[in-house]
Amino acid sequence: MKPFLRYYLPALLWAALIFTLSSIPRLTPPPVGLRLSDKVYHFIEFAIFGLLLMRALSYYYGPAGRLTALRRAVLLGILWGVLDEFHQLFVTGREAGVMDALADAGGILAAAAAWWWVLKKMSPSEKTITGK
Repeated sequence: MKPFLRYYLPALLWAALIFTLSSIPRLTPPPVGLRLSDKVYHFIEFAIFGLLLMRALSYYYGPAGRLTALRRAVLLGILWGVLDEFHQLFVTGREAGVMDALADAGGILAAAAAWWWVLKKMSPSEKTITGK
């Protein structure tokens, strides 16, 4: 149960948060003192999701399956972004957008690139980031 709580639950909760926020009609981004495009929020939201997915799948596949974990995290993250946009077609006051889905995918890919870069910089003994 402890690995589930530590590795998998954060990614599942973040996915649920994305779905919940997408279910709110006419949701506007919080004011942060800057005028940001909603695409920036999509990018950040999915970059965090990507990191959480990579962490969970890296634990699941272990050190030998790092590349498999990364690929599957990217596929799952992008798929969730597309499904999130499709879901918004059915929410009053929301609309689905290809640019939103691309911003989601960009966040996932940026997280994957950062994750891979960190793994490449780590020494072989540090690459067991999974806790196994």
